[in-house]
Amino acid sequence: MTPELAQLLSKCPATLTGWEACRLVCQLPGLSGWLLKPEVLEKAADYLAEDSVWRERVKPWRQRPSLPQDVGSCWVVTVGMNAEKYPALREAAVLPLRWQRRPADTSPSGHDPRLPEDLRRIADRVIRQVAEEEPAVAEAGWRLVLGVNNFPTALGLDLLAGSYESAFVSLAAGLFLAVWEGKPDPTVWASGAWADGGIQPVEGLLQKAALAAQWGARVLFVPEQQLEKLENKMGAPGGPNGLRILPLQAGKPKLREALREYLDHLEVPPGREASREHRSAYFLRIADDTKARRYYREYILPEVREIWRPRLHQQAPLFQKVAPRLVTIVSKGFHLPELTGGVVQPQSCLLLYNEEMAEEIQKVKEALKEAIGEHYLLNEHLFTGHTREELLQDFQKAMQEFLQGISAEGLMVDLTPGQRLMNLALYDAMPAGSFALVFQAEMDKKTRRPIPFTENFELWQVNR
Repeated sequence: MTPELAQLLSKCPATLTGWEACRLVCQLPGLSGWLLKPEVLEKAADYLAEDSVWRERVKPWRQRPSLPQDVGSCWVVTVGMNAEKYPALREAAVLPLRWQRRPADTSPSGHDPRLPEDLRRIADRVIRQVAEEEPAVAEAGWRLVLGVNNFPTALGLDLLAGSYESAFVSLAAGLFLAVWEGKPDPTVWASGAWADGGIQPVEGLLQKAALAAQWGARVLFVPEQQLEKLENKMGAPGGPNGLRILPLQAGKPKLREALREYLDHLEVPPGREASREHRSAYFLRIADDTKARRYYREYILPEVREIWRPRLHQQAPLFQKVAPRLVTIVSKGFHLPELTGGVVQPQSCLLLYNEEMAEEIQKVKEALKEAIGEHYLLNEHLFTGHTREELLQDFQKAMQEFLQGISAEGLMVDLTPGQRLMNLALYDAMPAGSFALVFQAEMDKKTRRPIPFTENFELWQVNR
């Protein structure tokens, strides 16, 4: 660092002249927006605002830099990096970074040499820890680099020196996403250390929360041990600018499990333009079942419908002209009725359920509205039978009332959900001429969800 830069940084923003503020900004190319206090940048921009040559060039000085959002991007937030010695610096700062695959001709620790030594050390620890749960990390090789352009090669980089223990969580989540080719949400932040097989407390959370709010973050994840204390210090519910504070779970020896909720918030859902493989992998990673079903309905179901509706119409041409009446059983697990209903698009639907599934019926009805739309009619029937004979009589009566004298050829019965005895009784209860439908898919062993794009529908007419 030059003597002039050190002198300028040591001044309080209020005592800096406009010219000095300009000198300070210009001596920290690529760094000024991230490290300098907003009032310093504003003063520099005001000083040159009347100069026609500089007018456009200083506009970015009035705006906070944007965090990178492409694959591999991540960011860490730190406090106390020379802020007491240099009042012109922010009390807390965010540093944009990027994980990238390491070129074959670089050393195993081939991180960007411009990064502080302690940050590179933490990056090595992150790689080793993540590789224990994601073998692809070790196979490909990764390194950490700066995430912004025109970053200075030497000048001012010693301002970044300090401890980066609290960066572990952010770097680890960023590496998980990089391996999965996922993109991070810039409104989701975190600060947390990792040691002895679990999340550990960090320093400066109040300053970090304030910075996160200033940068437009909506969520900040912090060590579970410090959550209540931070919320008490922040005062008003929701914190500054409505910032939500959520916990990084302590006592979880598996890193991915400890970061599960953070990862779930951080990863941006891949859109319909993403490959099937990418969407499928993301869907199976989602921790929350409700969120997973919502993602399936919006980003996977439309394509499954495009594939299977024409095939079903070939097997039953009648349904090209008239939408069927669909009968299905409510069951636990991934909601099969909404998947079938979303593909079939019936004009009306009859939901069969027993007391055990009474709590699920409202969820299924709401999900069906999302999958089919508001235009269909919904009927529900509570059955109480337990034996084959009781179930048969109950299902026959329910379907007769559902058809209301209309031809059975317009009826489609989903035999997929429910217990085996229910399925057999439901099949026996089907009137002649109606259509039986069976859905099959490869199931993911961990989540018990159907693996997207392995769906298969079989449709046949019942002739008695």
